[in-house]
Amino acid sequence: MLVYVYYQPNEGGTQKYLVFRDVAVSVSDAPSSSPVVGVLLARWYDPALHDHWSTTAAVPGNYSTYKLEAKTGYLMTAAPAGKASVELEDCLSTRSGHSDHLIAEKGFCAAHDYQRLRTAGWVYSQPQAQTVPLYRCYSEKEHSHFASNQSDCENVGTLEHLLGYALSQ
Repeated sequence: MLVYVYYQPNEGGTQKYLVFRDVAVSVSDAPSSSPVVGVLLARWYDPALHDHWSTTAAVPGNYSTYKLEAKTGYLMTAAPAGKASVELEDCLSTRSGHSDHLIAEKGFCAAHDYQRLRTAGWVYSQPQAQTVPLYRCYSEKEHSHFASNQSDCENVGTLEHLLGYALSQ
């Protein structure tokens, strides 16, 4: 278990959260050509805000506001050597009158008037062993973006495009 204090971007030092994350560690005698560190990309939902939030970061509320909706894979914490990858960032917009969080390719936030919160991680550009597709979806009803492993966006929204391939474990 990894325990740390987290400060949400742009909230200042008065708002802090104690975060607990499960950690899995394994030992191998052979060197690995695959990534050795991945962080969970989880999708959270706040029904009061109509906000789906796919993020690798801790979310505020300690499960009282945002509820865990799905675990959509693991993002690499660094670009893999020798394989094409995409850097993803966690973005926020309040243009629609409420929060719209989305995961997007690096540079998308600034180019589309979203506030960049953080680097979320990296995904492979092409399918690899032990990976799952990661799609960006949009719910018109809730004016909210979210990530899904299903191209039908779980019948919650419509497909915008394939972001890449996340680690399945």
